[in-house]
Order: sequence, then C-alpha cells, then structure tokens
Amino acid sequence: MTPIAAEAQQAGGLFGGNSMWVMILIYAVIIGGIYFFLIRPNSKKKKEEAQMRNSLEIGDEITTIGGIMGRVVAIKDDEDAIIIETGSDRVKMKFKKWCISTVDTVKNPAETAPVEKKSLTSFFKKKKQEGILVDLLRGRNVALIFEKTSTRTRCAFEVAAHDLGMGTTYL
Repeated sequence: MTPIAAEAQQAGGLFGGNSMWVMILIYAVIIGGIYFFLIRPNSKKKKEEAQMRNSLEIGDEITTIGGIMGRVVAIKDDEDAIIIETGSDRVKMKFKKWCISTVDTVKNPAETAPVEKKSLTSFFKKKKQEGILVDLLRGRNVALIFEKTSTRTRCAFEVAAHDLGMGTTYL
C-alpha cells in the first residue's frame, strides 16, 4: 500500500468518513436526473395524446399510426373505437382510438365561441345591468366644465362618474 493510501485509510477514507453519504447523494442525483429527463416527459406526452384522442369530434381529419388518413364519421365510446372515411371513394374503416397518431383538423377557438365585441363601455354596461358595483375610481374626484349649461349632459356625466365611484364637482 502506498503511503498516501495508508494515510487516507487512517484518516477515515478519502472524504473523511463521509464516503457513504457522498455515494447516496450521487445515486439520488442520478435517479432524479433519470426521472426528470426520461420518465416525466414521457408521461406528459402520454397525457397529451390521451387528451387528444378523447377530444375527437365527428368531422375531424386524422392520421393513424399506420399512415392512413381520413375523416371521423362515427365515434363508438363503448368499444373505444372510431370509424373513419378515407378518400373520395368513401371507404369506411374501424380503428381503435389508440391507433390515432395526429388530429389534422385545426380547431380555432375564435370560431367556436361567439364573437363578442370587447370594449370598456360594453363591460361597464354589462356589469351595471347585472347589478355589480364597479368602482374603479373610488375616492377620486372629477371637475366638470361645460361651455354651455346643459342639464342633460351634466346629469349624464355625473351618473357615469358615480357609477365608477367618483365624486363630481361642477364648475
């Protein structure tokens, strides 16, 4: 045995007696790395694929794992299967859901939801109709200056300011 190895053995090992803890730490880091780089991404991918297969609708264009492309014409949840129609000759084939590789139909959320004009005015009108108090400017004060004395305009501005939680001062 060399003199350096003999001194290390006498001192309690190369790391001063903590070599067992260092080895446990190294194994923990390796196992953690395997989990975060191999197992976790694979399980995330499986969840996304299952969600994609469960969100199928009639009329979706799909591609199977065998490369067959077609349009979904029926979904049989009791058998966990779908029926697709391929090409212009309308050949119908039955497949299990697990054989779907991709859904080629692009679903635009703007097409499915009704188009609603978004504006600040419509937001406040909707909240007022629902009876919800929107006082974004509580504690603020606004000075109303008009060239001509118009009671209707002044009252409209005062009501609008009050709905926002403001106080008004008429000059």
